[in-house]
Amino acid sequence: EIGTTIWESHEAARADVFRFIEVDYNRTRLRSPVGAARSPRGIRGRARGAPGDDRPMNEIILMSDPRVSAVPVAECGEPLVDVRAGGSLPVDSRKQDPAGAFAMLREGVLDRLLAAQRALPAGTRLLFVEGYRPPSLQRRYFEEYAAALRAEHPDWALATGAASAPYGPHGAA
Repeated sequence: EIGTTIWESHEAARADVFRFIEVDYNRTRLRSPVGAARSPRGIRGRARGAPGDDRPMNEIILMSDPRVSAVPVAECGEPLVDVRAGGSLPVDSRKQDPAGAFAMLREGVLDRLLAAQRALPAGTRLLFVEGYRPPSLQRRYFEEYAAALRAEHPDWALATGAASAPYGPHGAA
């Protein structure tokens, strides 16, 4: 448990923080798709059918799938805060954008990162690299990546446009 554990090594701490974010936090945090806020597990449960349906979801659905595009994105209302305020986390400026959006995180995410950092062994700190990406920056990243793929693999037939973006409608406009 993050916050109560003393790790044997940096790698063990890193693995625990990764597990916390990817397994505990990302699967249980509330989202706000149209209607009441639900966790990703709750949303997947509804997609399977009746509540309590434990059948595995075998179909892989890409972000570019029209079924994903049809899901409206709703603002959850949690404020974005500047990670640089207060100096609690060291900030790497390599991903800095002119507007400083890279340093913005949902308040609850920052609170959990700070809790994870407090639980790290003495002398070990988290390094914040990037948080919020405005749609224009997300699109630029995608376009740069697609151009690199086209240059590296001219024989590949790459789709273009927002419908082919791996992040679908939720990451770029």
